[in-house]
Amino acid sequence: MLGDNIRNIRKKQKKTLTEIAAVTGLSVGYLSQLERNMIEPSLSALRKIAKSLDVPVYIFMEENYDNSHILTKIDKRIIMRFPNSSVSYQIMSPMPTQNFNPSVLALAFEIEPYQSDSDDFIVHFSEELIIIEQGEAEIILAKDTYNLKAGDTLFIEKNVPHKIINNRSIPLKGTLILSPPVYPNHK
Repeated sequence: MLGDNIRNIRKKQKKTLTEIAAVTGLSVGYLSQLERNMIEPSLSALRKIAKSLDVPVYIFMEENYDNSHILTKIDKRIIMRFPNSSVSYQIMSPMPTQNFNPSVLALAFEIEPYQSDSDDFIVHFSEELIIIEQGEAEIILAKDTYNLKAGDTLFIEKNVPHKIINNRSIPLKGTLILSPPVYPNHK
């Protein structure tokens, strides 16, 4: 379960709940309840925890993790849905193995009508290409706003705060391509 995976990763890194709380701004009690699967976290909280542990958020969904093939069939994609979030992701690219470490990460995403991908702006050390496939997106990059329709693409440089917003009545669908990908023990 989600909480078990977070606890296992934290303990493997020999970090305490107090250390994670100090970095994330989340309380020790909240983190403890989360690790014991008593509560479901928000996507924002998961991102903070992942950042404090220097792992991608999807690694917390490890029970779905299958990195044995470089071919990713659509019906075998890892699907990530986070509690209290209006976004779902599917990992389209192969996962790393001992002998293979891909230089890109591709994710299909869907954002529900009148929602955004995050309450906060997202910042990461990867370049990102966003491809809109269905609907229209309002994408905020730092202080600039871009409106994209199906077929449009937007390139985001590393460390630029960004947010994807769906202001329409239909789901927004697209693809995110990140390079370099952020995997555990990979910098």
